Amino acid sequence: MAGQYSRGKEFIRALVPAGIELPAYNLLLNFKRRRRRGSGAGPIRVTAAGSAYDVTVGGETIRIPTLRRSQRYVNGIAEKQSGLAAKYGVPQFYAPRASDIVIDIGANVGEFSRHCARLGARVFAFEPDPAVFACLAHNVAQLPVTPIERALWSSEAELPFFSAFDTADSSLIQPEANVRAVATIKALPLDAVEALAGAGEIALLKMDGEGAEPEILAGARATMPRIRRIAVDCSPERAGEDTATPVIALLTREGYRIVSKPGSKLVFAER
Repeated sequence: MAGQYSRGKEFIRALVPAGIELPAYNLLLNFKRRRRRGSGAGPIRVTAAGSAYDVTVGGETIRIPTLRRSQRYVNGIAEKQSGLAAKYGVPQFYAPRASDIVIDIGANVGEFSRHCARLGARVFAFEPDPAVFACLAHNVAQLPVTPIERALWSSEAELPFFSAFDTADSSLIQPEANVRAVATIKALPLDAVEALAGAGEIALLKMDGEGAEPEILAGARATMPRIRRIAVDCSPERAGEDTATPVIALLTREGYRIVSKPGSKLVFAER
């Protein structure tokens, strides 16, 4: 997909002046949308928003840090958000209710946070990549979501951060994707986040730590007694290795019951 998109973008640049590159790209997106949903489907439109982009579909808008990610919304923004929520077990594993507290680690531009907040939950959304965080803060500004620009780790530490937001792979673990920049940032454990100190019981912790899941959970041990359910993406993003085994071991030691299928790279646990 990434290679096809890159070739398509270079093809547009070769054919049209830079000033009409975005309109031409919109034509291609709408052609793709019509093929998927039929000619009666409403349009998708991408507009520049400074160094970011706004995607509008069916009267709803979401801000993204890179043009290529607009293709995620060809079938609609709400559909993409509900699909991501379903990946993390919403509503099968956890159904958000009014006044529930949800922690979204690796919130990216806020798709999961927006979905849960619109169902009544209060969300604390963590995203360390500055360019992505700016989009997150914009996307949740009118919702009960607290965006937190912070990297999480097992302890307070100065660590290299690899920004790869083109492919949503920014991480404290060097990704295989193309890295845009490397910076040293301050990371801290979830247990040290002041905003959560008085939050009470936490209905769900959702995590996509891009390979840093064991370290992030190790820094949340003091908070875990307040967390009822945990959903963790343990995909092979740690030098090609998944993190399911150490994540399951840590959660089991902390008293959680693993309810996901054996061998699954999406780990679900509950008390």
